[in-house]
Amino acid sequence: MPTRSTTEWREWVSQQASGILSAVGDRYGLCGLSAVGRPVGGWNAVIHARGRTEEYGIKVFNGDSSGAARSLASVETSARLMSMVREAGFRELAPPIRNRRGRFCSRYAGYPVLVFPWLTEAAKGCLVEDKAQDSGVAATAGRLLASLHMTVAQHPTPLPCQSPALRWLYGPSRWARKIDDVFDAAMQSVLARGGTADTMAALRRGYGLGCDLVAHEPAFFYSPKKESVVHGDYRPENLVYDGKRFLALLDFDMHHRSLREAEVAYGALSFAGPRWFIGARSLRVCRAFLNGYREVAPVDDGFLSVALLWAPVRYLSLSFKPEQVEPRLGLCQQVSEWLSVRRSLLIR
Repeated sequence: MPTRSTTEWREWVSQQASGILSAVGDRYGLCGLSAVGRPVGGWNAVIHARGRTEEYGIKVFNGDSSGAARSLASVETSARLMSMVREAGFRELAPPIRNRRGRFCSRYAGYPVLVFPWLTEAAKGCLVEDKAQDSGVAATAGRLLASLHMTVAQHPTPLPCQSPALRWLYGPSRWARKIDDVFDAAMQSVLARGGTADTMAALRRGYGLGCDLVAHEPAFFYSPKKESVVHGDYRPENLVYDGKRFLALLDFDMHHRSLREAEVAYGALSFAGPRWFIGARSLRVCRAFLNGYREVAPVDDGFLSVALLWAPVRYLSLSFKPEQVEPRLGLCQQVSEWLSVRRSLLIR
């Protein structure tokens, strides 16, 4: 497959829209096209298609510019997981559609394809960032995540989960075992993109923070039996919001096994500031998210404290551009100060 930038990828999908519909449309009962949509903050491309009575989105997975090509099997696993969780009662998931062969996933030109019911709100953009950093919105998002976790925990049968082949899919236990490799990959990528001596020093400081955290919190990092299936990317850009409530949770593509507290911390910090962990967080919004979660599901406060420290260190270890490093290191320091000075305000 050729390598394309994200913009080039979307242009290619737009040009191929008719061919994609011809190749997979009959399997799902699709009969026409509307337009090419763009999921906010995502790598992939979604084509707006029509069936006889309903509208659908054809999601084509980007294996070019993301550096994270998805196999047919992993996308099928994600779709099965979404379907099972929705059937168990979590209605905010947009369900993937089975094709006439009984599978969810098809393929076009080597790229996996899924079909979903079309969400008008998603086409307009999911959650506007200025509303994401609102205490009431954050509390509602915390409650929704807790509902998802409870649905997963109470599922009567084991849920499918993809293999953690990508660094983004590492839970605490795997990340701790692979910490040298994870930070080494970040350093190589940042250096190749023009990282300065100061930038590389900041990454090394982050590596030191990560090593110290692993050494001092073995219960958090070496408890794989306590890990369960999590969404993996619970942030404002993956939630459809109508101004009053969340209508849908999108993109289960990054699901993996992790501690629930790790996902709670990631979600709280994602709602409390700008995307991609670039920039300072709001303590008030972060706390609102955590308290909203507690209204629905229990959380281990000890694990949560560690998870809040680990979330920005983990994101720092996934940096691949020089401009990402200093802001993420600064966030590590901000959260550390929160927990050392005002732990009771954040955790309780």
